[in-house]
Amino acid sequence: MYQEDQAAKDDKRARRMRKAKKVARVVNLPLTCFYVWIFLMVVRTGYLSWIGVLVGLAYVSPGVASAVAGFAGKSRLEGFLGWLNIGMPILLGLAVSLAIIWPVDDNGNQWEPYRFEKELAAIETERAIPDLNNAALHCRALFTSLDVNDQPDFFFEGAFADDKFYENPWDGAEHPEAAQWLDGYSEVIDEVVCAASTGTFRWPLQAYTYDDFTVPYEPLSRSVQLLIASANRDLGEGRLDDAITKYFCVIDIGDDLREQLQDLDFRIGSRYERDALRMIRQALVQADLSAWDIAHIGRRLPAADALWPRDGRAFFQAEKLRYMNLLGRLYEVNEKGDIRFTVGFCLSANDPKKDDRWLRIYCPMSMPLDPAKLTTIAEPYFAEFEYLFQSDWLPPATPRREGFWDYAPKMKVNSYRWWAEASFFQEQRYAETRYRCALRVAGRRGTWLVLGLRRYCEANGQWPDSLDRITEYVPAKAFRDPTNQGAFSYVGGAEDFRLYSKGVNGIDEDGRDGYWDVAARTEDDMAIWPPRAPTPGDNVSDEKMLKQLKEIYGDHFRTDKPNEANGV
Repeated sequence: MYQEDQAAKDDKRARRMRKAKKVARVVNLPLTCFYVWIFLMVVRTGYLSWIGVLVGLAYVSPGVASAVAGFAGKSRLEGFLGWLNIGMPILLGLAVSLAIIWPVDDNGNQWEPYRFEKELAAIETERAIPDLNNAALHCRALFTSLDVNDQPDFFFEGAFADDKFYENPWDGAEHPEAAQWLDGYSEVIDEVVCAASTGTFRWPLQAYTYDDFTVPYEPLSRSVQLLIASANRDLGEGRLDDAITKYFCVIDIGDDLREQLQDLDFRIGSRYERDALRMIRQALVQADLSAWDIAHIGRRLPAADALWPRDGRAFFQAEKLRYMNLLGRLYEVNEKGDIRFTVGFCLSANDPKKDDRWLRIYCPMSMPLDPAKLTTIAEPYFAEFEYLFQSDWLPPATPRREGFWDYAPKMKVNSYRWWAEASFFQEQRYAETRYRCALRVAGRRGTWLVLGLRRYCEANGQWPDSLDRITEYVPAKAFRDPTNQGAFSYVGGAEDFRLYSKGVNGIDEDGRDGYWDVAARTEDDMAIWPPRAPTPGDNVSDEKMLKQLKEIYGDHFRTDKPNEANGV
């Protein structure tokens, strides 16, 4: 009887055990499938290296296989895989702990962050010019000694020259104090003009994001301010040849900055050129130019050819190098050429090194063992931006808003790479670079059109009633607006004509930019002449101004000034 009762109890216990195992399998299978889904999401990012993929498979496979073996009745295999499933996280934790506490024996070697010096040297060789023709070398001492903090209140407002000196012609007799101050910089102006006329401003590339800037931006910008202010004075006092020479000197400097192959240089160079072309257009419309002056402007104007994709290809080549150099901070190399994953991470040479020995385990999961193979990461990443090189203009791409399951796996797998891409090498920034390049070409072509209008006026005694009248005076390419591949808008027939680009949206908004306070549309016309469309005055509460604004823009209008980044 006892044996029968014991057998019954064992049978009940066995049934409970079998039932418990079934419940465990049912619970475990969705959980392990969730881990598989997480793993697949991580694989989808493309961040994992082959080591990371193998480790991930080893981490999630036992759990799935254990549940499947259990349902198939393979109890022994299920038990083995179950213990393996429990042991993998423990082994991983032990490996990380060992990497953290294991001492680093440098054997007296000096380890430095890995850099792609050969690739940089190849780019520098392509863009090298003789020292004799390098205006940057000729002006090095000048830029070093130039006092950029000399900003008298009567001449400057904040960081930029006052409108009456920087944006309009002026006469020294009416502003003697300003004229005397500017005369003190005559040698600086003459030296920069001479250097620009005989050579090209060329500085070394900034190959790593956290390197010091190679371009001396402050003294360079101050020199450009002085040049334009001096040229405006020459224009106001009738020295037209001197004014034109200085304006084109500024344009040359801005054009040279394009060869620095960095977004900041593109922006600064575009601004220099924009300001100089604006004054050249003003001279063409309002100044008493001779036939020689007009012809001289025509000889010096930048070509109406598109700058993209040639500039874009060179720019992306340099960006790819900077991208790889930033990822290269995860590696170290010594004087013998030995390479390892970093154990003391720092962004710049001035930062203290941190003890990051855990990176020896973390990095191999998502980075190639050989830093030379970082090209296998950079090439597919930058291939995503190939659409920017299409022949027709595309508006700036809407930033891709990554959801949690897009960026979270990247942050976990390689937070450093994700931060680099999100902070410095993002799609939106490159689309904006393309956009600014189109604006630059629009400014050049618009200036060609103004030149053609002035040539027609000189030949016929009146301004033309349409752009069709000036085809013989202007290159054919100048008539095409690079921002929308359409035509520029011209409302004219007299000296108060208006010329503007319809902007990316291609809608004729009567030359207005940004005065539309509704979500449906933002006005984006870009004025070429006159330099600005009608804008609210400083006192926007004035009843007369408000009435005029409502007549032009309706009841909904913005009282802030237009975005000058769109100006050409």
